[in-house]
Amino acid sequence: MGLRDRLERLDRSAPALPSQPPADASPDWVRQLERELQIRVLHKEQSFFLLKEDLYPVFENAAFSYLQQKGFQTERFCRLVGLAEPRPLSLRQAVFFDLETTGLAGGTGTFAFLIGIGTIETDAIRVRQYVLPDFSHEWAMLDHLQTVFDAYPMTISFNGKTFDVPLLSNRFVLNQMNNVLENKLHIDLLHAARRIWRHLLPSCNLQQLEKDVLRVDRVGDIPGELIPQIYFDFIRRRDVWLLQDVLEHNFHDIVNMVLLGVYLAAVAEEPLLYLNSPEEMAALADFYFKRRWDELALPLLEHLIHQAGSFSPQFNLQTFFQLAMILKRQGKRQEATRFLWQLLDQNIMHPRIIEELAKFYEHQEKDFHLALQIVERGLNHLRMLEQLERVDGRGRFREALEHRRKRLQRKLDRQGMTTDKPSTER
Repeated sequence: MGLRDRLERLDRSAPALPSQPPADASPDWVRQLERELQIRVLHKEQSFFLLKEDLYPVFENAAFSYLQQKGFQTERFCRLVGLAEPRPLSLRQAVFFDLETTGLAGGTGTFAFLIGIGTIETDAIRVRQYVLPDFSHEWAMLDHLQTVFDAYPMTISFNGKTFDVPLLSNRFVLNQMNNVLENKLHIDLLHAARRIWRHLLPSCNLQQLEKDVLRVDRVGDIPGELIPQIYFDFIRRRDVWLLQDVLEHNFHDIVNMVLLGVYLAAVAEEPLLYLNSPEEMAALADFYFKRRWDELALPLLEHLIHQAGSFSPQFNLQTFFQLAMILKRQGKRQEATRFLWQLLDQNIMHPRIIEELAKFYEHQEKDFHLALQIVERGLNHLRMLEQLERVDGRGRFREALEHRRKRLQRKLDRQGMTTDKPSTER
């Protein structure tokens, strides 16, 4: 016998609730929820669950207005969220969701007692919050949510890939229902946020991003770790005001998650317009560069190059080197070499720069003498770092550079050449 059948057998011992009962047929605490918190009661067979629905108008939000003009269609958001295949996405076809649960373990004994859902309207965010009156009515709420999720081709969460999605999928399976989340496109905004702000913010949790990215400060919000106990107290005491703070907390989670998703989509489309600092641009360019999405990294790097004079040597090292490597991949080797020389002219050295320049002059220009001088310069720099005990991982390049130096020396010996030529200092 399935869980749903057992629950229905237990319910038969109590008077059945009509599908549309008169107002005075509900318990006092339910009527108080309806009256004080504007919560609706939805009935299904002998069970019921609660729904609170609100609209959050969005005013003077630049990213929201920008996406609004595009019909909330985005071509590049798929890249920022890490999808392997490029595809256009519509945020109007996404359901944003967040769970409040009875614990963080995520096992079969953990229930999602509040499921918040956000969707984008033309100029507002619609928030629907589904609440379990107690655990025996879970199947009715999940049955209703199957229809809600089915209506959208895409789901979006914050840290949902590791928690919300597996937990909610578990609840569908335990209630012998079709798991509507399976095989549905899911986007986890946490991973996209980390690609930009991982090294720039103390944390990438939603509250930190609200404060430092969305410029939103929550006032009087309850700590998330208190929420499970508050729900248990509500079940025991039926004090409807216990739910108010929980609903408020979840409401802001949903609204700010949607606003973060909209902002990230705007960043994906126009990073130079919506990113606030060179460090953010460099972080995004680094992500694109490592994925070999050069057409997205190149405008960011070119923009940063024009401001190079005001940045630290380490910042310039990444920017100039990545731009040079993209130009190399495009077959523009002379241009790539020019940017690598600019780093050496600033006395910014890294074995990767030395290696790339040496390869160019050895294999492309056949200038073995200049290639050898570049390698010697790199090895001297490594020796100096070792003496200062500041090698910081670069020592692993020594063996490769020594091997290249010996090969270049052999080539020069075969040509009967000496190394007594002007240095590489320019």
